[in-house]
Amino acid sequence: MRPPTPIIALLLPVLAALAGANLRAHAAPTPTPTPLLECASVAPGGIVVDGLLDEWASVVGLAHAGPSAKDARVELRCLHDDTTLYLAVVAMDDMLLRRARGDRGAEDVVSLTLGTDLLALAPGDARKQLAARATWNSKPARWLNVADSRQPNGWSIEVPLPLARLTRPGSPVGQSLAFSFQDADQPSKPDADETVTHPGARIAFAEAGALFRDLLAAVKLAPKAITLDLAVDMDGEPGVERVVAGGRIVGVLSDRFEYLVLPVQRAEELRSVQVVDLAGDGRHVVLAHWVETWAGGARELVGAFALRPDGTFPRIWSHEVALTARGWRLANHWSLVPRKARRGRPVPGRDLLIEADPATPFTHENWGQEPATDANPILLPWSERRSALWHFSDDGAHGGEAP
Repeated sequence: MRPPTPIIALLLPVLAALAGANLRAHAAPTPTPTPLLECASVAPGGIVVDGLLDEWASVVGLAHAGPSAKDARVELRCLHDDTTLYLAVVAMDDMLLRRARGDRGAEDVVSLTLGTDLLALAPGDARKQLAARATWNSKPARWLNVADSRQPNGWSIEVPLPLARLTRPGSPVGQSLAFSFQDADQPSKPDADETVTHPGARIAFAEAGALFRDLLAAVKLAPKAITLDLAVDMDGEPGVERVVAGGRIVGVLSDRFEYLVLPVQRAEELRSVQVVDLAGDGRHVVLAHWVETWAGGARELVGAFALRPDGTFPRIWSHEVALTARGWRLANHWSLVPRKARRGRPVPGRDLLIEADPATPFTHENWGQEPATDANPILLPWSERRSALWHFSDDGAHGGEAP
């Protein structure tokens, strides 16, 4: 951190007010946490797939509904054993509608997206002698022995989904989940009356949910404070990890959890946090932009943090991108740019470009600041080196020359 010069001390009240206003202007909106559907474990044979809900009475599900409280509501519940993910779809529907073969009009269908796979389910209609139907990635799923039943206010379907069909069945990361209910009530209409779509969630074994709660408890982070939740490779080992960020914390969950405390005192001092594959090898790093303030001044930095095999999260690179002193501001613009193509072919990964902004009251004559020693110093618009392109690999950052 740069120490203040004596002249700065005269401006402390003004600069403190300016810094506070600047931080408030960049405050992030209140995030909406990603819902998690947890699947508890059951003994083999504990679920009889008959379309009824006797075994599901105490299972907490994830529900979504349309404007009507009596129609177009769908709830998804889940359980698992060592080989199977059991799903129960419960639809509130005041009129069940299935179409005869060859009729391409809309009918009642619940669609579930599990990771990259799409499961579509339609209830049976005994009056039309139509059995319940399941498709997997738009193809008939004859291997899937679904069962359905009528309920007092709609219908339900049970699905025994083999874990072998899923991308990450038992991973603590779980899988992304989206589901929708296409509700068709009028046989004379070719289109659905309403389609209810859940905005998105994650589905995971209950054991993964417990690990996630352990992480939140360890770092004292509320679920509503989470601003980032995704599944990517962080450690370079086979498989992906779940990455969550909120406040000053970035957590990584696999068979255990690790976390990074970003170098700020308050969450409001963070400009941005993202997870990026800079090297192009599939392994991601945390890229953060933050503010440091002190009596009489402030600076902004961009830094990259990489998860190591021993669980540590060192800063592998950082660069000053703004400096405020004497009431004046000098800034650099930074951006992620595609790597230069080789022989006309795109190269995976991203480079980081830093460029000096010439719009500043500082000049070579009145600058008077020592260059930073704990990060790459800010670029000066009056120097010969007014831009720098940084390349990243598994062993850190390289380059820094003009592009």
